[in-house]
Amino acid sequence: MSAFYIVFVFFFLYCFFFLSILRPPRSTLSSSSAASDVYKRQTGNDALATRFPYVTEVSMNNNLDWWTGSGTRVNGPLVNIYGNANATWEKSKKLNLGVDMTLLESMDITIDYFKEDRSGIFMQRSSVPSTMGVTGMLPYANIGSVKNKGVDMSVAYSKVIGKDWVLRLNGSLTYAHNEITEIDEPVNVEPYSSRIGHPINSIMGYVSDGLFTSQEEIDRSPKQSFGNYTVGDIKYKDLNGDNVVNGYDRTIIGNPEIPEIIYGFGGTLKYKKWDLSLFFQGVALSLIHISEPTRRTPISYAVFCLKKKKKTDISYTHLRATRRKNKYIEKQ
Repeated sequence: MSAFYIVFVFFFLYCFFFLSILRPPRSTLSSSSAASDVYKRQTGNDALATRFPYVTEVSMNNNLDWWTGSGTRVNGPLVNIYGNANATWEKSKKLNLGVDMTLLESMDITIDYFKEDRSGIFMQRSSVPSTMGVTGMLPYANIGSVKNKGVDMSVAYSKVIGKDWVLRLNGSLTYAHNEITEIDEPVNVEPYSSRIGHPINSIMGYVSDGLFTSQEEIDRSPKQSFGNYTVGDIKYKDLNGDNVVNGYDRTIIGNPEIPEIIYGFGGTLKYKKWDLSLFFQGVALSLIHISEPTRRTPISYAVFCLKKKKKTDISYTHLRATRRKNKYIEKQ
């Protein structure tokens, strides 16, 4: 039994020492009854997309065809996955600032500011040309970087009114914004189609330039590589100026799918054994991507995200009804 207590004491001291390093003690501000926390540390993440990224897998079942100079075909081994001997875990530098305050003995305020710079994000290569002969088996590498910052705050108010009434109010707000600082992109990518400087999961698409109102306008506009189109269809911008609207004219067209702001507020009014509670919650700075209509949907559709009404003689009621894909999100 004595050995058990010795082990327990050593374990307790180890945990206390370890946690004291990870979480410095709070410093109390006596003048405003506030407590603040400051954390700055470097962490990592080894939960990679593949378990053994350094291993190269080769199939010896003669799955690959080789051609000789005389036109003879022979079978040979096939590389399924190219390993990366230099793969390592992701690294993250974090900064957290926190303040807790109590005002007038009835209002509690909590404010937390956070910042994170994550580098060496493990992802699969995407800009390797097909001439390398590794299509479908692109290697993984630590090639991504993202910076993230935001604030999280909450306010709670409680007040006893008289003998029978109790009022409680609360609200919360979370703002988190991230930007891609490094990603695997071709060296000659156009600035408008680059994901660097934009949030993760930002939607890419075409930018609307209104609707076609006449055949003459269609004839003098850049050709759109979306099949047949006519008066009433959406006209897209030719961003690279090659007089053709195609996949090279896609750009970031709005906020990310994950909301950057989440807020909520509510309250409770209590009278003796009766109480009434209300709570509201919402999100902001997000964009929902609407999927394609079903085959039974007889009209085309569009989502307009307009900051202000434009001065134009063209009415959006000219949108043509069709079964063909014809949608866009107007760039804000």
